[in-house]
Amino acid sequence: MRVRVKIDADTPLRNRIHMFMIEVSREVSLLLQYDHLPDFCYDYGVIGHHYKECTRNRSSREEPTCLAKKRYGLWLNDSVPQTRTLEEQRLEKKKSLIELLVTQN
Repeated sequence: MRVRVKIDADTPLRNRIHMFMIEVSREVSLLLQYDHLPDFCYDYGVIGHHYKECTRNRSSREEPTCLAKKRYGLWLNDSVPQTRTLEEQRLEKKKSLIELLVTQN
C-alpha cells in the first residue's frame, strides 16, 4: 500500500506504525519505507545530515542497543540508491549526446 503524507523533517523518522485493522479484528504493526528519502542520520533518524557526518557528541549520549542500531538504516529508503555522483551523471549524459551526434552525421 502506498500513501502520500507530510512529515516533520525536524523529528525522527518513524519506521513503523500501529493500527487497528477491521479485517483481522486486531492491531497490526506496519513497517514504513519512504520514496525519495534524502540523507538522514542512521543513529537518530533525523533528515538533514548523513549518519557519517553526525555532529552530536557520541560520548554524551547513551550507547544504542542492538535494536536501536537497526531502527534506522538504508532499508527505510524505498527508492533505488544512486551509485553515481551528479557530476558523473552529467558526464555520462554529455557522452551519450556526443555519441548520438556522431552516429547521426
